[in-house]
Amino acid sequence: MQQAPRIAIGRADLASCAGHGIGVARSGCIIPAGARSRPGDNVTTGLEEFGAAAYLMSNQERFAAAVSAHVTLSLAALLIGLAVCLPLGILAARSSRIAFWSINAVSVVRVIPSLGILVLVLAVLGFGFAPTLVALTVLACLPILINTCVACRDVSPAVREVAVGIGMTPRQIL
Repeated sequence: MQQAPRIAIGRADLASCAGHGIGVARSGCIIPAGARSRPGDNVTTGLEEFGAAAYLMSNQERFAAAVSAHVTLSLAALLIGLAVCLPLGILAARSSRIAFWSINAVSVVRVIPSLGILVLVLAVLGFGFAPTLVALTVLACLPILINTCVACRDVSPAVREVAVGIGMTPRQIL
């Protein structure tokens, strides 16, 4: 059985057609919503050809939940990393001994690949949010620590002197 030629319709047209219940027959004919197709017409919205678009159109709630979980997990790991490494970075900037030990300790943990960290933490915490949070937090700590330490050390003494001269408190200078 020979198939009829198809006409090309843009992705935007297909998406708008699918949203209004309009189908596209394999022959390329537009079939309005509510119309009955004949057996063998093989009516489709056309979105099956666009895998990601079809998935998003049919699983919007699931996709939104996954994006929400991803953002929550990423922000939680970032906030924990900031809470731990900002104060440690400030201390490291003031003491070379603290800088040596803290940066090397975090670097040693960071050398372990993220999947390795995940496997190690899975044995203790099981599956779910917590082991992934631990792995992402470990990944976030090293850059936060190093950048905080370098940023605090690289402030020019002249700038610090100006800050003291205009009456800023040590907390404001920080």
